[in-house]
Parts: sequence; structure tokens; C-alpha cells
Amino acid sequence: MNKNEVKIILPEVNNYKSEVVKIINSTNTEVLFPNYEVEILEGENIGKIINTYSNGYAFEIGDRVFLEEIKEIDGSIYYNLGESVKYNSILITLFLFISVIVVVFGKKGLRALSSLLVSLGIIFFILLPLTLKGYNPVLVASFISICLLFSVMFLTHGNNRVTHSALLGCSISIFITIIISYLTIINANITGFVDETSSYLYFNTEGIINFPLLVIASIIIGVIGVVDDGAITQAGIVAELKHANKNLSNAEYYKRAMRVGSDHAGAMINTLVLAYVGSALPLLLLMYTSKLDPVFLLNKEIIATEIFRSLIGSVGLLLAIPLTTVIAVYLVSSNEKNIHTHPH
Repeated sequence: MNKNEVKIILPEVNNYKSEVVKIINSTNTEVLFPNYEVEILEGENIGKIINTYSNGYAFEIGDRVFLEEIKEIDGSIYYNLGESVKYNSILITLFLFISVIVVVFGKKGLRALSSLLVSLGIIFFILLPLTLKGYNPVLVASFISICLLFSVMFLTHGNNRVTHSALLGCSISIFITIIISYLTIINANITGFVDETSSYLYFNTEGIINFPLLVIASIIIGVIGVVDDGAITQAGIVAELKHANKNLSNAEYYKRAMRVGSDHAGAMINTLVLAYVGSALPLLLLMYTSKLDPVFLLNKEIIATEIFRSLIGSVGLLLAIPLTTVIAVYLVSSNEKNIHTHPH
């Protein structure tokens, strides 16, 4: 750190699970929300009753909420109510998710779950630590994307020529996507600071992370899942065509596979764009009610970034389908059946 730089010392923040024990409706008209008495359920202050105002959410007696304890540099302490405790609901939903996969898809579902766990492990134990140490996020994400493709494809679909074709098609399309992402984000002067989370991360890491490159890295990781699905399906279609009819030319295999691939691409692009639209629905509603110039609104970084994500992701998918089809036509043998119906 340069000796002329000023190090910002942030207050210490702790969060404790607590329970609402009393609601106090204030008669003060200047107070917009009621205040609550909550009992801390964990930590060194377990059992302590804290009086604090609502954060805008409405709670009932017995609700479990997180209580934020803020210790200032001068030693003063104050409390804020956080959000309700949700992890029990998350665990129930996760159990439902796993159960449906296992019951409906059996061994293939278990293999998919295994690849998902490996992918999450790679992200949490390699991608995040390397990024936080200041390594180039784009280089790290590029390396991680290859690791993720290998783990997802080989664990889920097995070691065969269909998987090899999909892996090659994905790798080439993601490489092109990386170049497009870099040129787009840098030329558009995207800073990566779209909300308070980015600001907190900047201060917590003392500015070691390059945020424009972090945006590119997030696009790369987000593209992998969609490209993987499109590529493995397309390679499987070629395998099924060759198994059903060994007498067609390579050009005819490509033409027939692309007929199906174009329909699949349209559906996947809709899925990708609608996923981003769904996550940004409150923002879109705010835009819809705003009287500002639409061009000005589209220029806002938080909106422009999501547009870039969906468009670049769609480009990656559109490239993966023909690339994988060409590779599969020359690589997949006529005696190899569709991996979707005959898992190895």
C-alpha cells in the first residue's frame, strides 16, 4: 500500500439468529415502522433481549430473524434487524430437488448430481480463492471453464466420442465467447460496480480485484451450462442419426442434425434470456414506471450488463451447436448410440 493512501477501517459486523418476542407499535408518526424486541439465540449474547426497529419487513411474534450487530471503531454498538431465517426452507427445497433427480433419472441423475458437486467444488475451492488473491479473473475463469466442462461431461455422459465431440465444440465456442466478452465489456467501459455488493467487495479486498474483468469472468461461467446442454444434445443427435442410417453422407448428417439443433437453439435462447429477465423483474418494473428516456435507462450499467450477459450467452450457444455438429459428424462412429438413451 502506498504511504499516501488512507486505509479505511470498517466497523465490525456480526449476525446472530434471533426470535421476535414482542412487537411495539409506536405512536410517533415520524417512525414509519414498528420496533421489535428480539431474543438472541446464539453466540456470547445468547438469551439477551434487544430492542430495535424494523428494517422495512413485517414480522410476527415467533419469527426467526437475523440480528445485525455493528461495533463502531469508538466502541459503540447498535443493532439492525436483517432478513428472516430461510435456511430451513432452503434445505427442504434442496431435498426435493435431489429426490426428483434420483427418482426420475436414476443412475444418470446421480451422475449429474456428482458432476454438479464437482463443479461447485471447483468454483468454491479454486475459482473464488484465486480471484480473491488478485489473479486475472478472465484467465482463472477460462481455466475453470475447461475444468468444469471436463467434470460435467465425463461424469454425466461418460467417456465416449459423443462426449469428446461436445467437449471440443464447447471449448471452441467458449474461447470465441471469451474474446467477444472481453472486447464488448472493455469497449463499453463497464466498471463492474452495479450495486453495493461490488463496493463492499472492493473495500474488503482493498482493490485487488479487477472488476471489469470480473464481469467477463461471470459471463464465461454463466455460459458454460447453456453451451454444455446444447453441445451434448447435438452430438447425441448425430450419433442417433448415424446409428439409424449408416448410408448418408456427412453433409446430410449435418443438415439433418442442424434441423433439430436450430429448434433446440431457439428454445435455449428463450430459456437463457427469460432467466435473466426473471432475475431482473423488479428492475424491469422500475424501468417500466420510469419517465426517463429509454435510451438513458438502457445505458445504465446495471441494465447494460444484463443485456450483455444474455446476448453473449446466446452467441456462445449459437456457435456451439454448428461447431459440435461438424465435429460429431466426423468423430462419432455409426455404431455409437445416443448417450441420452444408452448411458455408459
